[in-house]
Amino acid sequence: MHLTLRMEYGGLERLVDIFAKKMDRNEFEVSICSLDGGGSFLDDLRKCGIPDYVFNRRPGIIDLSLLARLISLIKGKHIDVLHSHSGCSFYGAIAGRFGGVKGIIHTDHGRLIPDRRGLRLEDKIASMIINKYIAVSDDLYDYLLRVVKIQKKKLATIINGVDTELFRPFPKEQIREIKREFGLVEDSKVIGTVCRLDPVKNLFFMIEALKDVLNSHPEAKILIVGEGQERGRIEDAKSKYGIADKVILLGERNDVERIIPIFDLFVLPSLSEGTSMTILEAMACGIPVVASEVGGNGRLVRENINGYLFKLENPETLVHKVTELLEDDKERQELGRAGREIVLREFGFSKMLEKYLELYTSLARA
Repeated sequence: MHLTLRMEYGGLERLVDIFAKKMDRNEFEVSICSLDGGGSFLDDLRKCGIPDYVFNRRPGIIDLSLLARLISLIKGKHIDVLHSHSGCSFYGAIAGRFGGVKGIIHTDHGRLIPDRRGLRLEDKIASMIINKYIAVSDDLYDYLLRVVKIQKKKLATIINGVDTELFRPFPKEQIREIKREFGLVEDSKVIGTVCRLDPVKNLFFMIEALKDVLNSHPEAKILIVGEGQERGRIEDAKSKYGIADKVILLGERNDVERIIPIFDLFVLPSLSEGTSMTILEAMACGIPVVASEVGGNGRLVRENINGYLFKLENPETLVHKVTELLEDDKERQELGRAGREIVLREFGFSKMLEKYLELYTSLARA
């Protein structure tokens, strides 16, 4: 059983969605449990016959009623391995222990730096019960070891992987057709991003930094896929800077694999990241990436090979690199091809899944 906060659109949630679909049903019975409500991914999983259980956690430090129901569910379904994800470590550890599972795994998909002291303490306590604590990047592993104080013997790194059959480059004619769906002309240059509209994703910063680029390049548009609490602030920024027709908010979509290939470049200005699924998806689609130099981004984006990194305190680099890529078709194509080659070589989904399945099997048979 995978334990998540919710299954709305996001990199973590997409990973769990693909996990559930790709696991061998002859060997594993997989289910999803969400603590804070459902989400669009669950609709698709239900069609695949994957059971889900949705709770609505009450505000407060610990929802004891939910914890009791979770323990009962785990016992009733005879769960062997519980795999919790970011934000669920405490509930996963306690429910797993009292629910009698054979093994508890927790994957930390990234931290907001600076981290809340209470959250660090919660994760440290939970790690004492959890069998294996997974970081999705080397930087995150180091942070969990040094700052959160997770025991080294329990820590491991498993880098995220992407489904390269689902996320792939599209032929030009298909790109033209999809662009028309969104009211874009054929020669438009699309600066794209896919993420929750959350403060940690730093989208207001991106729009503020690139407003002059949009005004000086009539063919350029920013296309944002995702939904969240920052939508109002982004809408205000569009009006404030006079670029309302240049920034398109598509909201939450369940077909991002059709949208990313129409991007000319992918920008992710996050304040923190683990190993970004959306960067990997963009790379798999042959799209060059410009991203903030945080978390695991440096392992994915290789300078002048498949994209560029910029420091958050230096937006001028972001502006310069976006401008350069908008104006140089050949460079975009070369960086995009290199990005897909890197994903195929190093970040395939099957490699990541194999490592997790080995963990599940070893714990279930212990």
